[in-house]
Amino acid sequence: MPPSQPKKRGCDSPTVVHSCGHSTLMTVSEPTPGLQLFLGMALGVLGALIGVQLQERLNPSPGELKKRRFAQVHGLIEDTFVQELAPGQLLDGALSGMLTGLDPYSEFYAREDAQAVERETAGVYRGIGVSFVPGTPLWQVLFALPGSPAERAGLQLGDRFVRVDGIPTEDWEADDLRARLSNSRGESVALECEALDGTRREVQLVPTEVLDPSIRHAQILAGDDRIAYLSIGSFSQRTPAEFDAAWKALEREAPSALVLDLRGNLGGVLDAATHIADRVLTEGLIVATRTRHARKPTHAEQAGSWLAGLPLVCLVDRDTASASEVLAGALQDHRAAVLIGEPTFGKGTVQTLTWLPGDLGIAKLTTALYLLPSGRAIERSLEGAWNSGLKPDVQVAVDDRDRVAIRSFLRGFTPPLDQQDALRTLERERGEALIARPSPEDDLALAAALRILRNEHPGLRDARAKEEG
Repeated sequence: MPPSQPKKRGCDSPTVVHSCGHSTLMTVSEPTPGLQLFLGMALGVLGALIGVQLQERLNPSPGELKKRRFAQVHGLIEDTFVQELAPGQLLDGALSGMLTGLDPYSEFYAREDAQAVERETAGVYRGIGVSFVPGTPLWQVLFALPGSPAERAGLQLGDRFVRVDGIPTEDWEADDLRARLSNSRGESVALECEALDGTRREVQLVPTEVLDPSIRHAQILAGDDRIAYLSIGSFSQRTPAEFDAAWKALEREAPSALVLDLRGNLGGVLDAATHIADRVLTEGLIVATRTRHARKPTHAEQAGSWLAGLPLVCLVDRDTASASEVLAGALQDHRAAVLIGEPTFGKGTVQTLTWLPGDLGIAKLTTALYLLPSGRAIERSLEGAWNSGLKPDVQVAVDDRDRVAIRSFLRGFTPPLDQQDALRTLERERGEALIARPSPEDDLALAAALRILRNEHPGLRDARAKEEG
């Protein structure tokens, strides 16, 4: 047996590279079958990845192509646009373009505008909470809203704002005064006020978030039949509670009927409108919302229907839209109210508000359609829908002069019922009107409503007969 030879350290160890003298030697042993399989799989995966990347470069997917186009245009604008861009301007513009191109209602609100949208749906605004006597440049207080800074500061009927922060107000426009009284810096405002007896005093108050009433008017109309009148300017999250409080106050007068005014009401929070419908309807469908994937019905609940059976007329016009059309349409379909006025706007879609990450802003996106109890889709842009929303049972044409007067009244407020006695006393003393009241003489739709509630108007009977025939 030949003697064993000593191994040369390192120079013939497999798969290892060493320097031996002046030359370099690498020896590789034959790989095992398992290693061969592993290497084959690795090479296959690597080849597949390279193939996918190559395929994406040569034939990009629609999503990848969109990203490339966006990046290309974004870079082109940043590099060559003639003016310097504000931070975030391109992104805001891109988001706005994506949403506004979908339909008439989808929209993007940048951060500063988004806060105003939230205030609108929440039913609050920043200010001191005071309403002025209409038709006078003297900035004289009509009433202070309950719980407002103005009420806490003791502002009363007839107080006139002589100076605000030391500046005379005699030449101020409404927007100037509103801006001064709605500062968001948390700073106090100094008001020099002159009372009805001529005495002057200064009050300090801090503007804050104040309830913006959606129930603009609540009163018993003139006459011995005690017909109640309620107007809803918009639907916020607070509207049902406001409606209940207003009706509770009116109920002390034992009203015999109700005129519900939805003219100029562009809509708002859908749930608020269905809650008002629930006050009238005891059963049945109020509205169904239909998304791409599902249909969600909202039914009346008998427990809250304490206005059921009360004679009811609903006033509508060409600016009655969205949630207010849902309310009016549900009452019409269930024959719970007579609709009087003009054909409505015809907005029958649901918009969902979504805050984007990082408080970037709000995306308002159309996510569903309204379907009324009869199955009507009131969105004017849909095939087969009403061309102009809801068709009133009794149509009343309004000329431009009367429309201006009606809108002016509807934008104002009726003072709270517990303050109206003092206002009526002051009206008699001064011989002038301080409480805004609807006028059947100038408002033909209201006049028709009163005739129907007093069984004096044949138009409803004729409309019903035509519809059923």
